[in-house]
Amino acid sequence: MRRGGARRRHRGPFFLSDDAYVRDGRRRAIAFDDEAQDFLDNVEMKEVLDAAARRAGQPFEVIGMDACLMAMVETGVQVAAAGRVLCGSQEIEPGAGWPYDTVLRALARTPEMTGLDLATLVTERFVASYPKTEKATQSAIDLARIRDVADAADALGRRLAAALAGRDGLAVRGAVSVARTRAQSYEATDYVDLVDFAERLARSWGGANAEVAAVRDAVKRAVVANHAPHRDVARSHGLSIHFPTTGLSPLYARLAFGRGDWARFLARWTS
Repeated sequence: MRRGGARRRHRGPFFLSDDAYVRDGRRRAIAFDDEAQDFLDNVEMKEVLDAAARRAGQPFEVIGMDACLMAMVETGVQVAAAGRVLCGSQEIEPGAGWPYDTVLRALARTPEMTGLDLATLVTERFVASYPKTEKATQSAIDLARIRDVADAADALGRRLAAALAGRDGLAVRGAVSVARTRAQSYEATDYVDLVDFAERLARSWGGANAEVAAVRDAVKRAVVANHAPHRDVARSHGLSIHFPTTGLSPLYARLAFGRGDWARFLARWTS
């Protein structure tokens, strides 16, 4: 991805669409080639990484996303078959990206470090490389546990969808709206921190406490390192989730995570 300016252009991780989405900025993709006018959406990214892992005969130790808004449940599920650890940011990354010089020097000094060790190092060095005024975030996710997070999010979505359809649906919608509004969000406002949303939901509505606890526990087990020191992003727990307030793109269903109960909740929520 070409860098420029103090912050990167807003390019999130996952929607498929036609070129109109690229022109008006609504497409979500990664690895933009500005000269070729090409990029990878998350379906293509999964195909490329899966093919490379098969050819290598083993998964990647670390799938490092030196790009914006990639530490998401959706992204983790997409790449889980190809790697052991995902490393990325919940927020827009500053323009300089990762501090490769300090990371690679540390790796050269300790080449036997594990993928978990390397990803943990990246999270620390990345945030430390920016002034405290930058809203830098970085987390490392154990991909062997991302399915547990996805299942917990789907269970929460299933509970919410049922409650919205019930006799107290209007009250539940109000409680969800309060939690959604107050949850930790990012420059791409359709993304929220999964744990922060779940915990705020528990404060505004007590009907999904078991599901909230399951989400919290699953994320805690999956996120092996997380740094978000700036006060504007301090309620980041390492994994975001897609939670639009108006309209769910039909392209979301093309994602590995986009066909479950969280997606069904979003469809009901935005309808």
